[in-house]
Amino acid sequence: MKTIVFLMLASLGNAGACSADPANLLADGVEIEARSVLAALLQFGYERGVCLGIEAPGLDLLQEPVQLHFAHSTVGEVVRTLLNEKPYRISEEGRVIVIRSAESASRFTQLDATIPEFKMAPGTSLGWAEVRLFIEIRIAADPSLRSTGFAGSILGEQPEIGPIEEYERSAREILTIMASQVGGAWVSGLCPAARDLPSRPCWNVIPYGSNSELFRDLANLRVSERLAERSSLK
Repeated sequence: MKTIVFLMLASLGNAGACSADPANLLADGVEIEARSVLAALLQFGYERGVCLGIEAPGLDLLQEPVQLHFAHSTVGEVVRTLLNEKPYRISEEGRVIVIRSAESASRFTQLDATIPEFKMAPGTSLGWAEVRLFIEIRIAADPSLRSTGFAGSILGEQPEIGPIEEYERSAREILTIMASQVGGAWVSGLCPAARDLPSRPCWNVIPYGSNSELFRDLANLRVSERLAERSSLK
């Protein structure tokens, strides 16, 4: 029996906080000052209720400080300006703006793994949904694990999501659904190849329901984790 223990640093989320048609939303009076582009994107998403998926940010999004001022703009224009023609692909998936590095898009990673069935009842904790997705990714890499028992513990107060009932979706699509339901963002590192058996998740979902100070601390933690990961690959 394998035990998976996740310590989730999150307070209760604000479910349903994602704005519809996010790229075309008006964004007036934008004032952003952040230590990196990734931190700026998360700050902007939090302040404007724009849900995000950010896959494999490189050092170009992790090291460059940002100051941005817009009197009148749209969410899409702000996101494009922050990315500043860097090699990232932007798409809109439901109520979530997904930003993928060209490097990640050129690889078949565990986020591309097809999950045959993914169901979460109403009131499921976000932490458990993430654990369940991780288990399904491992099974996609090694189907023999489906007969292996898993036990887990989720520590910390959790926002709730659900219902989710999806079939033949990629792990990336399921993460995006989670972010949309909880009202938040997901951020991944450079995920392993889909055929490799992962030892831990390569992503985090960050709910927007925290107070601004807690959210900023949590976002900075995730930026630091991604920066440490990227720096170790130099």
